[in-house]
Amino acid sequence: MQGDTSVMIWVAQAGVFIIALVAGLFIAKGSKSTAPSNPGARVKREINDTKNNYKDYRDSVHGEFKDLNDTIKEMNSAYGGLYKHLANGGVKLSLSSAELKKLMTQDSDFIARLPHIKANSK
Repeated sequence: MQGDTSVMIWVAQAGVFIIALVAGLFIAKGSKSTAPSNPGARVKREINDTKNNYKDYRDSVHGEFKDLNDTIKEMNSAYGGLYKHLANGGVKLSLSSAELKKLMTQDSDFIARLPHIKANSK
């Protein structure tokens, strides 16, 4: 009986050893398949990701500047319309055409004096 027990212990130990060996092989094989085969592949992937992120950022900035340009064009157009409206309103509200001519003459005299002012200031 004692001989049978020692054989059973050896068989059990051998079985546990074989099971552990097979489990170890599966774990080792699984870890090799998840590891990159080329160590530079991860670096290349990161470089490509960085390039793509930069391209997306550049396109975003370009879009923002394009929107800003369109908004400034709209603002200039609205300002031009406001200026025309005020100029036409000023002409309509002037008391007489004589006063309008007098104002235009004053502006013309002032404009004519501008070169003298500039020349004397140098």
